[in-house]
Amino acid sequence: IYSSCESLLNASDKLLGTQDDSIFNLAMKENKEQTGKTDNKEKVISQIKSVVKNFNTVMEKMNDIGYTVNTLYRKQLSQYVAQSKIDLKNLGITEEKDGTLSIDEKVLNAADLSKLQDVFSKKNSFMNRVAVRIESISAYANSNVSLQLQNGYTSAYSKFGENTENGYGGTGHYFSASR
Repeated sequence: IYSSCESLLNASDKLLGTQDDSIFNLAMKENKEQTGKTDNKEKVISQIKSVVKNFNTVMEKMNDIGYTVNTLYRKQLSQYVAQSKIDLKNLGITEEKDGTLSIDEKVLNAADLSKLQDVFSKKNSFMNRVAVRIESISAYANSNVSLQLQNGYTSAYSKFGENTENGYGGTGHYFSASR
């Protein structure tokens, strides 16, 4: 989960940047100058797609791993989606039943740059709320891994992906005839 969270944070940082050379500021400048270029808007859209992809990976990994705290984090992230449901839908982004997001690329590509900025770049935007929560999830995942390593805990899976939780030498066969 930690690496997925870090990937999402890296993608969101590019959208949340406030410097003059942030991708939103460059795209808005292009738009204002009416140069006919759309390079920077394409970068914004590409970054939004990256955010959605990484968001989905985080949601899927938390679902796969389980644990009460992951369920809580998934609910919090889904609440952020619900709070921005109309704005996201207007940009072509909708929530699936499993909590992941899907993109209607035609709608996203046609979206007004200022609407994209409202949802993905402003201080109290959807992206900002998600990024703050993802920082917490990342820190928790990182500390949890560190704690497990300090205490000598290991994965329930061998290097070959076999479930070793049953304690039978990594065969994963509780009722193995070879016993």
